[in-house]
Amino acid sequence: MVGEGGGLGASPTIDTQQSLEVAGDAEIRSDGVLTLAGGSLKAGGRTLIRAGGVLQGHGVAAGRLAGEQFSQISASGGSLLLGDPMALDGFQTEGILEVGSAEVVVSSLSYATLGGLTTLGGGTLKAANGLALSCGASLRGWGSVMGPVAGESGSTIYAAGDLQLGDDAAPDGVQLSGRLVVGPHLVTLTDSNKAVLGSLTDLAGGTLRAARGLLVPDTSNITGHGLLDANVWLDGAILSDAAGFEITGDVIFGEAAELTALLDGFSLCGLSIGGDAELDGRLFLQLGQDFVPAPGSDLTILTARAVSGIFQEIALQEGPAGLWFEPIYLADRVKLMQCALGGDANLDGSVGIGDLAVLAGNWYEEGMTWGEGDFTGDGWTTLGDLSLLAASWDSTLSLPAGVPEPTTFLLLALGGMALLRLRQ
Repeated sequence: MVGEGGGLGASPTIDTQQSLEVAGDAEIRSDGVLTLAGGSLKAGGRTLIRAGGVLQGHGVAAGRLAGEQFSQISASGGSLLLGDPMALDGFQTEGILEVGSAEVVVSSLSYATLGGLTTLGGGTLKAANGLALSCGASLRGWGSVMGPVAGESGSTIYAAGDLQLGDDAAPDGVQLSGRLVVGPHLVTLTDSNKAVLGSLTDLAGGTLRAARGLLVPDTSNITGHGLLDANVWLDGAILSDAAGFEITGDVIFGEAAELTALLDGFSLCGLSIGGDAELDGRLFLQLGQDFVPAPGSDLTILTARAVSGIFQEIALQEGPAGLWFEPIYLADRVKLMQCALGGDANLDGSVGIGDLAVLAGNWYEEGMTWGEGDFTGDGWTTLGDLSLLAASWDSTLSLPAGVPEPTTFLLLALGGMALLRLRQ
């Protein structure tokens, strides 16, 4: 027992070439601190670290090892070897594991379980039979996690620098169901098969690299912007911000795939693909604060070495009722043509008095936009714009296509505005 009243006292140290052997179970109590200074602890049963208890230093803690919530294991000064490679529960902790800049090796016949907070500061965490982050567990920092890595739903891996995860010799080298926050850093996933992403993978200008490819299941989401240095099998969703994503390899869109792009300017390439793009699934569009509708102009939403297939659905989320997008599929890109009823200045899906008032209020002005009455895109509000409005007068998107006859009121307006132009 380590702690007040225990046989070893409150804060024992096991130095180099020293070994403490316990026939049965060992316990580090909530007020106990066991320091390994190159020595070893060998328990015939299980070593339990109670909440508040601390195991620190470098050396060996052999045998089954478990840590309660709020327990702490802190490596320093060299390598720290923990657990039992012959036991299914060889290493399990619900507490804090501080790897720092050291090397920590955890051994278990099954996955070694991390249930609390694990931190790295440039060091290495090794688990030959794998590491499993349970629901609510977090791994944060930079360095290497070597061995198959599995993250349950509700777990989080947060890169605070360049981080490497997985095992390139294991077909389940990276199997995530929780979150992976790449941020602005480089995260490398190693797997002999595709690395599997979890519920959320977020990039803020960083790079996610996977030599054997990335599998994005239908419940998974990739958000933000940055570089995906991999082939991508997409059954889930990519939600791009205005900066967009670059993907170095091929992308295969599954039937359930979703690509959401934020349009925040007159032109945008939301997804740049270095390899081939095989399209399917749905494309969703969101309009940013700086987006200015310009029906009649096109936006590049995707580029690739070669494009095949089509999106099964294209939808504008929370945009003007009168604005829609028609796809243009080219050999190496996908463009979207902005569409609206001619003369629908306010993009409400109908052409009427309100639109005529907009045109009249900006009559024969230079530097105008669609919303200010320039329907021809020449920068002026003139008779050409009025003619387009007349051709669609009293039309709505719900009515059959056709050119309605201008009403008497519109004819009077046409004559008045033409006269005004002549006088100018």
